Amino acid sequence: MNPLAPPPSPPGPAAGAPRTGNDPSLPRSAYFVGPVTDFLAVGGAALMVFALFLALPRLATAPAVGWLVAVGLWVCNYPHFASTNYRLYSSRTSRRAYPATAWLTPALLLAAVVACFLRPATAADLVLIYFLWSPYHYSAQAMGVAMVYSRRCGLDLTRAERRVLAGLSQVSFVTATAHIQADRHTYHYFGVAYTGLGIPGLVPRLLDVVLWASLLAVAAVIARRALTGRRMIPFIVLLPLITQFLWSTAATPGYYAVIIPFFHCLQYLFIAWNYQLAVAAAAPDRRRSTRFAVTETARWAALNAALGFALFWCLPYAGHVLGRSLAFSTAVILAAVQIHHFFVDGVIWKLRAPSTRQPLMSTLSDVAGRAPRARPSGRALAALAAGASVDPDL
Repeated sequence: MNPLAPPPSPPGPAAGAPRTGNDPSLPRSAYFVGPVTDFLAVGGAALMVFALFLALPRLATAPAVGWLVAVGLWVCNYPHFASTNYRLYSSRTSRRAYPATAWLTPALLLAAVVACFLRPATAADLVLIYFLWSPYHYSAQAMGVAMVYSRRCGLDLTRAERRVLAGLSQVSFVTATAHIQADRHTYHYFGVAYTGLGIPGLVPRLLDVVLWASLLAVAAVIARRALTGRRMIPFIVLLPLITQFLWSTAATPGYYAVIIPFFHCLQYLFIAWNYQLAVAAAAPDRRRSTRFAVTETARWAALNAALGFALFWCLPYAGHVLGRSLAFSTAVILAAVQIHHFFVDGVIWKLRAPSTRQPLMSTLSDVAGRAPRARPSGRALAALAAGASVDPDL
């Protein structure tokens, strides 16, 4: 051994071992707000409504469900799309970090919209791209949220375990899409008709086998951890994946299918809201307090509501002025807005970037300036993340 060489670094924790309570990268809590709020926001509410609709079929088809969906569009769905644009364009740092995403992507989509207005037959292709990309976006978000909570819980998944979880999420969306596209039926999205891909019927049947194999692989990961005495995967980590699997594979009762986007948007807004609070609170002249958390939330929500109104109401009417029907303009512009959202999200939420990862390790208590409590030990944090008690990254 070279006596002048620096002493070797102590070995890191074994893969899958819980990090200790002294790990500075761990948040004060596994939860952004608390176990109940986080549970409801990232999938629990969706599962509860699904169970309620199964138990009460009349409720699942009640006209009031349609009214609630309409309200949800304005308070959740549209702001969820707007919040992506807010995050990318409200900060000069973000615009400089992602120049192609910030400027080239909207330019290409604008060109696609113009092409659709000039040659309406091409609108079917744009709408089909939207419907093919949408389920992948749902799947990627579910996996991303699961990995955020994995970091927050101090859970070190092996690469193989991450691949198994990602495999279930991806295969579920591919299987559902294959079943939908296994015909040449004509569908309608507002004023645009588009035709399915006509995938051979054997493909979705084979994917059904792969899907259940993926589910068994996840069960094997959980069982292996139990049998080898390793830390179990907290339920909050699995919850987004369970919800996504349900959305992709289960027969939905009544009008449940039309409220799935609301729960997807709620999941996204919950993460984006906590990110925004953490970023705003990190400003050097910012005094953290409950009042700050409330006012920043109100400001951010109002801006997203206004931008959502502009994107989903004003722009379609502006397109209508150009001479196409409002239904056609709505289909083309909404498809373009949502494709832009899908692409941007795939870029700006990379957890390996410290500017993304660090704010996602905060808690509402941090933002509100509440006195910090002692960080729990690794074992206590594991129990906490599993829902044993409360106070609670990618």
